[in-house]
Parts: sequence; structure tokens; C-alpha cells
Amino acid sequence: MSRLRSSLSRRISVVFAVLLLACCGASIWLQMQANGRYEQEVTQRLSSGLAAHIAENATLMERDGLNQAAVHDLFDKLMAVNPSVEVYLLGLDGRIQAQAAPPGHLKRDRVDLAPIRRLFDGAPLPIVGDDPRNDGVRKVFSVAPLRIDGREVGYVYVVLSGEERDALLADAAASNVLRTTLWSVALVALLGLI
Repeated sequence: MSRLRSSLSRRISVVFAVLLLACCGASIWLQMQANGRYEQEVTQRLSSGLAAHIAENATLMERDGLNQAAVHDLFDKLMAVNPSVEVYLLGLDGRIQAQAAPPGHLKRDRVDLAPIRRLFDGAPLPIVGDDPRNDGVRKVFSVAPLRIDGREVGYVYVVLSGEERDALLADAAASNVLRTTLWSVALVALLGLI
């Protein structure tokens, strides 16, 4: 009888420890997801006027088309000052008219306009849109209409979390997540053993 109780006690302890570890893992995953959405919302709120400022203060389009010199000069300066952003000039159909991506980095030639419309309509943040440098990846953005003589001719579209920022975040997140996970698992194991 005492063997049966001891065996049952061990099984219950193992099940409890496994459930505790699963809860710990789920908690870490949920925390990372919530932190990611929070960071996206803060980034988008802080930079909401960036595209409008660019559209109002730069002569990117002229009556006869794109002002190539002004576009390249502005995009180079912006990305040198803030390498975490990527700036694109879109046509009214979402097709990319101008960009400053290194050769071979651009993975798409157009941006879906549905998220842009949702942002203009005041939908809750964060709103993610296409990242032209990563096919199938969506990121927070700032956007503003580009006008000539009061007529809308396109959009200034700014991806607020570019390739360089993603690489730095991935390195920092990997080390922090690993450290947090190991400490959490060690703590759960210790509590489970006690």
C-alpha cells in the first residue's frame, strides 16, 4: 500500500512539475507577444507624423513626375540620421515609385493599400502594413498623402522598423529571452522539487 502511495505521489509530482513548466513557457510567450504589440503601438504613435512632415517639407514630385535628385538626397539623409526607418514613395495604386534599398533587398514592388486606409480612418493602433524588403512580413508604418497643386499623386510610406533595427532587436531579444527562460525554468524546477 505504501508503494502505491509513493508511486502515485511521484506521478502527481511529475504531472505538477510538467504543468508548472508549461504554464511558465506560456507566460513567457504571452509576455513577449504583449511587449511586441506595446512596442509597435508606441513606435507608431511617436512617429505618426513623420511621413506627413516629409511630404510637406520636401519637393519629391513635380508636375512632370518624380524629382529623382530630391528623392535620393532626402532618403539618404533620413536613413543616415535614423537607420531604423525605411522610406518609400508610392503611387496611388501602392506601386513603389522610389526607394533607397541596397540592390537585391527589395522583395516586392507594391504595398497593400488596405492598412493605409485603416490608418487614415483612425483604426486602433498598432496597424501593420507591408514591408517591401521582406515578403510576407508586416510592420508598423507612417504614411501621408503626397500632393501637387492640391491633387493627391501618391504617398510617402515609412516603415518604422527597418532591417537594421530588426537585426539589433533579434540579437538583444535572443539573449534576453534565453536568460529569462533559463531563470524561469530553474525557478520552476526548484519550486517543483521543494
